[in-house]
Amino acid sequence: MARTTTIARYLRLIQEGKIVSLCHRYDIQGKQALQFYEKSYITDPALKNIYSPGARIDYSSMVETIIYNELLARGYDVQVGVIPNAEIDFVVSKGSKLAYVQAAYLMPEKETEEREFSPLLQIKEAFPKYVISMDPADLSQNGIKHLQLVRDFLLGNGFSL
Repeated sequence: MARTTTIARYLRLIQEGKIVSLCHRYDIQGKQALQFYEKSYITDPALKNIYSPGARIDYSSMVETIIYNELLARGYDVQVGVIPNAEIDFVVSKGSKLAYVQAAYLMPEKETEEREFSPLLQIKEAFPKYVISMDPADLSQNGIKHLQLVRDFLLGNGFSL
């Protein structure tokens, strides 16, 4: 029992130290937060290289982390969306306003593009839906807006609820 308590304490301290942030999962169809299924995001993506020197950089994970941290910095509530057989990277809300966001590094192939857009197509609600990636071309489709990470999302005003 002492190990469990120690681990829980370390995890709490890591969170309180703002090294890692926990993102709760949200059942989109059931409209409720899911307990004990958090996803963690490191607050500074550079810290990943400290823990794994020489390891191959996972750019997809880096893009997702950057988007998550930016959404939090803008004052949004952010959760991971759960739908049958898929996950929506982020359910973003502020008050009664809501948007769904998928994050990707690049979508060089039609399969990758379909993997990112198809979960959003399953959601029938009329809230805004976005795919954010490093792709320079506008890949918007079926009412889902594609934003380029730096130009449209970080520096531009392409994202809104």
